[in-house]
Order: sequence, then structure tokens, then C-alpha cells
Amino acid sequence: MSRFFTEPRGVIVLPHGVDVGLRVASRVLLFVAVVVFTFEASQGSIPRDPQGGQFTDEVLVPLQLSLLALTAIGLVVSFRWIAVAAAIVALGGTGMGVLATLQYEPPVGLFVMLVFLAPAVMMWLDWQHQETLGKILALAVSTAILLVGGWFAATEVYATYLGPAHPQSATPELSRSAVRWLWSGAVDVDGFSVTTRLRDEAGSVRLVVRNEAGVEVARSPAVAVRDPDHPVTLVAEDLKPATQYEYAVEIDGVRDDVRTGRVRTFPEGAGSFTVAIAACARTNSNGAVFDTIRELDPDLYISAGDLHYRNIHENSQSQFRSAYAEVHNSPAQSALYRSAPIAYVWDDHDFGPSDSNADAASRPAAWATYRTHVPHYELPSGNDGPIYQAFTIGRVRFVMTDTRSMRQPDDGVLLGDAQLEWFFEELLEARDTHALTVWISSIPWIGSPDPNGDYWSGYAAEREEIGRFLHRHAITGLVMLGGDAHMVAIDDGTNSGYGGHSGFPILQAAALDRPGSTKGGPYSHGMFPGAGQFGLLEVTDDGGDTIGVTLVGLDYTGAELVRLDLAYDVWRSP
Repeated sequence: MSRFFTEPRGVIVLPHGVDVGLRVASRVLLFVAVVVFTFEASQGSIPRDPQGGQFTDEVLVPLQLSLLALTAIGLVVSFRWIAVAAAIVALGGTGMGVLATLQYEPPVGLFVMLVFLAPAVMMWLDWQHQETLGKILALAVSTAILLVGGWFAATEVYATYLGPAHPQSATPELSRSAVRWLWSGAVDVDGFSVTTRLRDEAGSVRLVVRNEAGVEVARSPAVAVRDPDHPVTLVAEDLKPATQYEYAVEIDGVRDDVRTGRVRTFPEGAGSFTVAIAACARTNSNGAVFDTIRELDPDLYISAGDLHYRNIHENSQSQFRSAYAEVHNSPAQSALYRSAPIAYVWDDHDFGPSDSNADAASRPAAWATYRTHVPHYELPSGNDGPIYQAFTIGRVRFVMTDTRSMRQPDDGVLLGDAQLEWFFEELLEARDTHALTVWISSIPWIGSPDPNGDYWSGYAAEREEIGRFLHRHAITGLVMLGGDAHMVAIDDGTNSGYGGHSGFPILQAAALDRPGSTKGGPYSHGMFPGAGQFGLLEVTDDGGDTIGVTLVGLDYTGAELVRLDLAYDVWRSP
């Protein structure tokens, strides 16, 4: 037994000169890896947290560079103590692999580990052929522990920060067809739009609309698709109000019956309806919460920001196209988007990097791809600019603001002059013509003034200006629906008054599939942080002098977390 620990014999006998070759190759590979990864890390390229979590670039880059410095030390040490150098390199490489799971799934993290472990293994091979079996066995066991520990660490990091935050959906994936994806929006009393992306070029693409009896009632004008990377928007018109329809895409005369959808047109005048609202879903989320929303059969689904967490840093339309494709690749999400029309406004992670604003390099690409990929209402900014818009359901006016692409933190500007003027005009018009105005803000309204706040508290002067406008013009029939904060919360107006205004009810509805957290407040009915959550706005309107409004926060099981019942007088012309 003593010979086992004392006689140099090695496990793998290396031919003459191979040990020298391994030694040189390990140093060259390690030098190249350190240089490449150091450059990428210094640029903030890899790895970074694409979900906008705790690992910001300010934290990650120094951590990455420290691990790379450790491996560089291993390279220097290899010229004297090669076994020690191998251990140092393995340790640094394992850390880099664990961090890589912040951008990629665990198998990619393992690949990053192997990039550094390859030269470490070469060093061990060079070292072992003149060492005792005891030392070799000890090193083999420690290496195995390091690899297994690294794998479990990478898996745990991914599950904690990037993985699903609530149970997954069992919705099956649809079979491959000529249509990659589709969703509907811009619904009115007599029509709607469908935006779809095909797999191949087509000479003629139409939208075919059928009633509940399966009878075709409308067809959109035909368009050609010369580039399948770019979606097309098809418009159905001359339909009946408050009526359920099914739609499909016809490509060169052949109808795709795999990916079809349904839409209920909005009521003309008085009518009851339900709107679902939610925000903040991890990229490509397939959470059970989407099934629950779909099963409730809302007339409209509002996505109030963070449709994905790609955190795109560049002016790259291709990256935004890829992000939209990832959203539709989720069976649960795509099933929801086929069953209910959408009204969507972004927040930071789906517009640009975390806490992004008007200076984001991604802004031009975000503006452009939204217009081509999302069915939307008329954009007052035209063909280029922020995506604020408004629409009507029954006797309720919905006003959706873009709180990201025009904000300038240094100047305290959030909406920008043009959008703010448009917003005020919408409020005045709705006050005189509708029973209620619903304001959709992707960020929370309530909170103490904070110059560093990423929501309305950071833009206290503009918030005060809006409050003064509401007070001056006696605008009381107002409800806000919001996202961003990873919580469900309701305020009855007790805490939402600024600038002299008495306040208005607010429903915060998130997070779809991100870890729970709170922001701002207080809220009269409490805050409920968590994942797998969403909200409902239920309007009961039988044509009388009042309409009933219910705000509800729910979780993915359908359990009610919080509720507020309201009533509003209906405006009557003299």
C-alpha cells in the first residue's frame, strides 16, 4: 500500500515529448481563452443577466474579470507548479461557467467550464505521468467534485434567477404549419387586425373570418409576402358589434387550420366586458398563468410591459424579431394570444436594457419592429416614435401611455411634451364623452418622491403636473392599470392623489413569471408580491345611469388575492 502513495508511476503513460506538447498547448489555449473572455467581459457582452435581475453589469463585469484574473494567475503559476495551476484554472473556469447560466441555460454554462477545464486537464495529464497513484486519485476525486458542484451550482443559479417562477403549462405545442405565429389586436366594434409571420414567401395572403356557425363572413384584401422574416398585418372589416368570430390565414389559396384564432368585437354603446392585464414574463415563459387567463375568456388581454426580458442593448431589428419569435414559441403564450386580442405597451426589458430610457441604443429598432410585429391602434406619433395610443370599449375609454421611449431622467421628463399634451386632450375628451377612463401605465404611480426612482416617484414634478390637471378639470372617472412591480396591489384612491387631486383607483398586475417583489406604495388594499399573477377589470354596463367596475387580482390557480368594487355615473349630453 505504501508503494501506492510513494512510487511515481502515473495512470496514463505519455510517449516521449507528448508531455511537453500538452504543457505548451495548455498554456496557449488558456492564454487565448483568457484574452477572448476578458475582452467580451469588459464589453459587458457575456455573461449578463438577460432577465434584469440582481446581477447587473456593475456587479457582473468585476466578478467576471476577477475570475479571469484568477485563471491568468493559474497560467503564470503553471511555469512552476503545474498541478496547483490546473486547480486554479479549474476553479476560475467553473465560476465562469456558473455565471454563464445567467445568459444561457446550464448546458451552455457547462461548455464555458469545459473551455477552461480543457487546458487544466492537459496540465493534469502532463503532471500525472510522473506522480504517485495516491496523488492522482486525490486529484481525480477533487476534480469530479468540482465538476459536479459546478453543474449543480449552474443549475441552481439558473433556477433561482432565470428559471420558471411558478408551475409550467401543459398546453401542447402545435404541429408545424405554414404560419409561424399570429395574434390579433386593434379591435373595434366592426373589425380587428391580425399580424402574422409565415414560414415561406407567398404571392397571396388573406385573413378569412367565420362566425360561430363556421360560415365565412369576411375576407381581408390580399397581400404578398416577399420576405418571411417580416410579418404582415391583415385587417377584417364590416363585422357586427359584440360578436364572436374565428379567423384563419389563407396562403396562396390554402387555409392554415393549425394556427387559428378567435376575437369578440367590442360592444357599440353600452355593454359589459372583461379585460385581463398582466406584465413581466421571463423570455419564452410557458407558465400556467397564461392558461388561467385564457380560460377566463377575456374580451381583451393587456400586456403592460416586459413581454420578454431580452434587454436588447443594440439598434438591431433582428434581435427584436427574434424576441417576438421567442414569445410566440411558448405554447401557453401563443394559445392565449390566439384566443384573445392584445393591446401591448412595453416597459424597460422589452424596449431596451434594464431601466432604459430615451437614450437607449435600441430605441429606433424597438419603434420599428413594434409597428411591424404588433397589431395596434393608430399611433399619434406616426411611422416613427413612441407607441402611445387609445381605444374605446363600450362606454369606457382606454388610454395607453409609453413611459419608456421618451423619458429623460436628467431632466425629469417621462412622457415628453407631445405625449403629455395628447394625454391631456384624451382625458378631457373622455371626461365629456365616456363613463370612465382607464389609464394604462407600464410603471407604478404611487410612491414617495425619489430622484433615482425608475417609476413615477422618480418623476415627481411631472406627476404633480398631471395631478394638478386632473384637479383643475374635475376629472374623477379615472382608473389606472399598471405593471412593472412584481406584485398584485390595489389602491382605492386613498394614496394616489398628487397635485391637489383626490386620487383614483389603481390595479397593479404582475408578475406573470418572475420572482415577486414590491415597489412604491402604500396601497389601501395591500400588496401581494409573487409570480403567476395577473389582474382583471370587469365592467358591468346595462345601459343605465351607472356602470359597475370591479378590479381583481388573481394567481395562476384562479384564486382571488384582492378585490375592489366600484360604481361610476354615466356622462349624459345636455
